Amino acid sequence: MNLRVLLILVCMLARSRIDSLIVKVNKDAISIGRQNWESCRRPDDVPFTSFDFIYALEDTGCACSNSGWNPMHLSLHADDNANSPPLGILPLYAKDHSHGEFIFDNEWAEAALDNGISYFPKLLSHIPFTPVTTRKLLLSPTAGVKEEEAQSHVLAFLRDLAREDNYGSVHLLFTDEGESEGLGGGEFHLRKSLQWHFKNEVGGEGGGGRKYTNFDHYLANFKSKRRISIRSERRKVRENYGIRIDSIEGKLIREIPGIAAVMFRLYEHTVDKMTPLGRLYLNKRFFDALIDSAFCDNVVLIVARKEGNCDSSTIRAEDIIAGTFNVIGNKGEFFGRYWGSFLDDVPFLHFDVCYYSAIEYVIEKGLEKMEPGAGGGEFKFIRGFNPASVSSSHFIVHPELRKTVSEIIAGEAEGISAVQESAKSALKKR
Repeated sequence: MNLRVLLILVCMLARSRIDSLIVKVNKDAISIGRQNWESCRRPDDVPFTSFDFIYALEDTGCACSNSGWNPMHLSLHADDNANSPPLGILPLYAKDHSHGEFIFDNEWAEAALDNGISYFPKLLSHIPFTPVTTRKLLLSPTAGVKEEEAQSHVLAFLRDLAREDNYGSVHLLFTDEGESEGLGGGEFHLRKSLQWHFKNEVGGEGGGGRKYTNFDHYLANFKSKRRISIRSERRKVRENYGIRIDSIEGKLIREIPGIAAVMFRLYEHTVDKMTPLGRLYLNKRFFDALIDSAFCDNVVLIVARKEGNCDSSTIRAEDIIAGTFNVIGNKGEFFGRYWGSFLDDVPFLHFDVCYYSAIEYVIEKGLEKMEPGAGGGEFKFIRGFNPASVSSSHFIVHPELRKTVSEIIAGEAEGISAVQESAKSALKKR
C-alpha cells in the first residue's frame, strides 16, 4: 500500500468517526464523573476547567438552576453508545440572565427587547464567574478525531439545539486562541474584547524572552516619576500603616485553621461595599470546597496583616486584614481571582496586594504572566499591565438581530484596535 492510499484511508476513517459522533446533554458535572471529565483534559489546561472546580461551583449552589445557571454539559461519544467514555466535553449552561459572564451582551439583549425578539433563555459555554481564556471543547488527546471537525460538529449541534428548543442565542466565551477561528465560522460571529495582562518578559513583546530577575528590574521599565510613585505607594502601605504582605501556597493553606472562612468574608465584605453593582456570586461552601480538594494545590493566597498584631513567622486566619485568592496555571499563568479587605482607609493597599505583590511573586517564581481579571484601563496600564485581546463566539437565532450584532462587533473591533495602538504609543511615556 503506497503512502497516498494510506493517507486517503486515514482521512476516510477520521471523517466516518466524526459522522458517527453523538452528542449527549448532561444535567451536571457529577453525572459525567470525575474520571471521564479529567480524561478529556490536557496537562496544560487551566485549572478552572478541572472537575474539582466545576463540581465545586455546582455542588455548592453557586452555579445551578436556582442561580440561573442550569448545567447542560455536552459530551461527545462514538457511535450510538452514549454510555461509553466521552471523547470530549463542552461545559454548557442554559441561562435567563447575563450576570457573572464578563463578556457583556447587555446592548444586544436590549436591542432584542426593543424589537420584540427573544434573546433569553440562552446557551452559554463558559466557566461561571471566571474571566479566563480556556479551551471550550475539552477533546480527549486519544479521541482520534480532528479538533476542528469536532468543533464544527458541536457548533452545528448547538445551533440546531437553539433553534429547536427556542433558545435565543448561543455564546462561547473566552475561547482559546487555538480554537477561536474554528468556533467563529458560519453563523457564529467571532468577537474580540480587552483585558489587561502583565507578561514576565523584559520589555514585553519582543524582549527576547528574558524574564525579570526581581521587582526592581521590573520597575526599571518605567520612567523615573512612575518608579518613585510605585515605591511610594508600597512604602506607605508598609511603613505608614504597619502592614506586611505574605504569600501562602498550595497544601500549606489547608494547615491554617479558618482560612477558607476568612477569605470568603474578605470577598463578601468587598462585594457588599460595591452594592448595588457588586454581586455575591460565591458562598463560603465554595471556598471550603476548593481548599478541601486537590484544586488547592494550584492556589496561592496573598495576604496582608498588621505587623504589631501578629507573629511574623506564623500566619493565622484571624490576623488577616486583606487578601487575594489566586490560581496558578500549568503553563506558568498567575490568575488573580477574589480580592477583599476589611480596611477601607488604607490607600494603595488594593494595588499592593492585587498588583505589586502579585507581580513580585510572578517574577520570583519565574512564571510567565499575570492575569488580574476583568476590568481595567488606565489604572492598570500605569502599573505595568498591557492590553490583551480575548475572544468569544456568538450565534444569534433571529436573523435581523444577528445582523445587528455583527455590526456592533465590527464597530467594537475598531475601538479595540485603537486602544491597543494607543497603548503601544504610550509605552515609552509610562
